[in-house]
Amino acid sequence: MKICPRCLRKCLEEEDVLNAISHVGKKISICSICGQEQGKVGMDISSDQVEIEMEERFKESIKE
Repeated sequence: MKICPRCLRKCLEEEDVLNAISHVGKKISICSICGQEQGKVGMDISSDQVEIEMEERFKESIKE
């Protein structure tokens, strides 16, 4: 398993077809849990402050 660039946990599958694709970056693979949470945050239906902050940190990290 590889490290997910969004949650920074070792949960990203080796085969890309088993992962989610971030809608924030250019074809960046993220774990499926992050894919679900990113969708909720993006649609502004998440009230989980940890997920909101994680998404902001992820957006900043891909700008670099």
